[in-house]
Amino acid sequence: PYVENAIWLGLLHKSGDRNLVISVRKKNSKIIIEIRDNGIGRKAAMEIKSKNAVRKKSFGMKISADRLKVMKEIYQTEIQLEITDLYDEENRPAGTAVYITIPIYE
Repeated sequence: PYVENAIWLGLLHKSGDRNLVISVRKKNSKIIIEIRDNGIGRKAAMEIKSKNAVRKKSFGMKISADRLKVMKEIYQTEIQLEITDLYDEENRPAGTAVYITIPIYE
């Protein structure tokens, strides 16, 4: 759902270069998944979405948050989700970054 949102909400309505970066890396004893786009930003995307005549309820983000919560409970771990709005040097929206951090137990 995070990648889908980056494409449909962030990049679809952007003119010019569109970039989506998905990376997975190990840092210390954690796996960090990063989904970063240079789209129009969450605020502008929500404004467009709210004006859309066809209203479709999206459950992807809710389901993902629920899954992370269940994983935390089952595995007794601290999985973290962070969604960050990105801005350029003139403080204009410049995309969104999502970070999912999962501890590794070796």
